[in-house]
Amino acid sequence: MDTTNQEWRDGLKATLATGEATVEFTKANGQHRVMRCTLQEGVVPVYSEKGTERKPPSGEVLVVWDLEKSEWRSFRYNSVTSVRFGA
Repeated sequence: MDTTNQEWRDGLKATLATGEATVEFTKANGQHRVMRCTLQEGVVPVYSEKGTERKPPSGEVLVVWDLEKSEWRSFRYNSVTSVRFGA
């Protein structure tokens, strides 16, 4: 898994747009995190921060809908250690 590869990043986003995945990553504080998430239309609300609709950040960060917390969360591509599709 080459998290710096744009094709891999695009594939992850495309797959999340059609279903869900369990993503494991290392948070900025060094903590390990496991998150069940999706970008599937009809499941996720419009992206917003503090009630204000905004465009999600781009580049090194992917914003996803956390299915367990029912909130928008994000992770850095280069912090991903594992991805399992279909939860």
